[in-house]
Amino acid sequence: MIRTTLSILAVLVATVRLQAAPEYNLVAIVTDDQAAWTLGCYGGKEIPTPNLDKLAASGTRFANAFVHTPVCSPSRGTYMTGLQSTQLGFTDWLNEGQMKNGGLTKEMTTWPAVLRTQGVATGLIGKWHLGLSEQSLPWNQGLAEYTGFLGGGWAPNKVNFVDEKGGKHALPGFSVEVCTDLAIKFTTAHKDKPFALLVHYREPHAAYVPMPATDMESSRQANLQVPDFPGLKQPHTTNNRRDYYASIAALDRNIGRLLDHLKSSGLDGKTIVTFTSDHGYNVGEHGIQHKGNGRWITEDRFQQPAPNMYDSTIRVPLIIHHPATTKPGHVAREWVTNADTAATMLGLLGITRPATLPAASRDISPAARGEALDASQFPEELFGQYDLVNFELKNNMRMIRTARWKLLLHLNDPARNELYDLTADPGERTNLRGKPGNESTSADLTKLLRARMERI
Repeated sequence: MIRTTLSILAVLVATVRLQAAPEYNLVAIVTDDQAAWTLGCYGGKEIPTPNLDKLAASGTRFANAFVHTPVCSPSRGTYMTGLQSTQLGFTDWLNEGQMKNGGLTKEMTTWPAVLRTQGVATGLIGKWHLGLSEQSLPWNQGLAEYTGFLGGGWAPNKVNFVDEKGGKHALPGFSVEVCTDLAIKFTTAHKDKPFALLVHYREPHAAYVPMPATDMESSRQANLQVPDFPGLKQPHTTNNRRDYYASIAALDRNIGRLLDHLKSSGLDGKTIVTFTSDHGYNVGEHGIQHKGNGRWITEDRFQQPAPNMYDSTIRVPLIIHHPATTKPGHVAREWVTNADTAATMLGLLGITRPATLPAASRDISPAARGEALDASQFPEELFGQYDLVNFELKNNMRMIRTARWKLLLHLNDPARNELYDLTADPGERTNLRGKPGNESTSADLTKLLRARMERI
């Protein structure tokens, strides 16, 4: 294990020159299965999210943030490295067997590993789900400290974590509060030197409940607005949506606890806070539940597979609070993705990117400081891919999205191909693929999509 860590760091040291210590600390929060539509600052009206809304009001909110693959493991891998899922070598969530041999490798550069070469104290609390082989473990991927769950999910009120020293921690209470307590402990322990802490909550992943009583009460008072998709199974949809919001309420409250701690300890003036999710989500949107590997929750197709790359599934919240911003409450409208995370985290801390970082990872940190981004580097064009391997329906999807159009090819089942005019049909209700009058549009988008596929 030590040899693996040293080999990874040796490669990075060869490509990264030691710089002055970063001026700021970093707290990078990632939630699990949280759609942008759940937040007040993104137009959500069903349940209050005052703490995240306040974070957006004091920082920069990215109005057009997307993921390339709408399921956890590959999306998290992209977040850590800037690589696409087919470049990572895993295109679906890693099941227990795949975790043993798949995941991040020593040849991949993670941004925490770069920070560690610069003397930054790095740590991660919560979900990993990026492999169990020695080279894939978080402490061999640049995270000097780790307390969390190495697999994909755990019960909201049964916390059994491990740490980088092989210790096991059966911790009482709700996971959302345990992770927050551990985050507060980490930032307190490292308050006198530069640190970068990743907080990967399990919420609002299913099972959504139980949650603490105050959050269950908040969800009971939520102003539910169930999507108007025809035939949704009831009360299944309403009950799940209410439970999902209990988890959202718990997240917002605990993120508020963490932000309050940074302020009371005097760390807020020198700590950058980022917030995002690993992908979007649906609870009735488009008649489905869950993410890219969703299931129908309509009466006629209940629980049948519904692989998808709808905007509700690929769009994520992204907020960056920088203490030195010149434009609090700024809304950046450039199209950005989770592949930009690696370059951005280094940019936020003033660290030169190594040559091993993918060129496709773009630094969006100027926007967090209130500066303009170079529009030529951020075209309104998004490539997406998702190969399902874990469920009964095997489905390989490739997507290209522009400001007006979205084309989705189901490579092993062309009859399922999709084309949407997002200007006329922002809800993606009417599939135009194969309908008269759209032949040239489909051909142009297909050519564009194939070019993006060849590029990687």
